[in-house]
Parts: sequence; structure tokens; C-alpha cells
Amino acid sequence: MSLKLRKRWRFSLVNKNYNRGRRFEYRVKKFFEDLGFYVVRSAGSKGLADLVIIKNGESRLVQCKYGCGFISKKEYEDLERLCNELLVSGYIALTDKKGHIRFRFINDLSNEEVEILERQVEE
Repeated sequence: MSLKLRKRWRFSLVNKNYNRGRRFEYRVKKFFEDLGFYVVRSAGSKGLADLVIIKNGESRLVQCKYGCGFISKKEYEDLERLCNELLVSGYIALTDKKGHIRFRFINDLSNEEVEILERQVEE
């Protein structure tokens, strides 16, 4: 395979993964909008939070992970630190093997709230 073809193949793979992740972010965004949240997507920022969701004066940060849903310990700790500094709660939105949205919470959210979100995803 020529160098030119290898570069094109590598770029298309990166682009494909980016598009999958972006589609997942939009899916999570729509999910929260359907629940009545105002949602801001930080497009292409490569930051700690992909979405900021606001409802009834409360804000939360959301990090979306498509596919294997891997989040490194450092990334988790950085997101947790940011949530603590901003005095907000946070979610990590993941996909399971069937493509369903699952949530993990960061800092003071109750398990009950996560269970409610997961039930609404399944409906």
C-alpha cells in the first residue's frame, strides 16, 4: 500500500470514529432536551465536558463516550475536579453492547436519579 493510500485510510478511520462519537453526542443531547433540559454542546472542543445541561437553575456536565466507553482514571478525576470547582454534578454517558445509553454519575448525584434516566432511555 502506498504512503498516500495509508494516510487516506488512517484519516478515514479517524473521521469515522469522530462521526460516531458526534452522532452519539447528538443522541444524548436530544435525550436530555426531550426531558426538558436546555443543552449546550461544546463542538470539537476536546474538553472535559461534551454537553452542559441546564434545568430549573441547576447545571450538569456530561461527558459522552461511544463504543467501548473507556474513560481513563485521569480523565475521570479531571472531570470530577471540574464539577467540584463549578459546584455542579456530572454524568458520563456511555453505550452498552446493544447501543443503549447508560449513565455513570460524578460526585453528589444519587443512584436513584441515574436509575430514572436509564428507565427513560429504555422507553
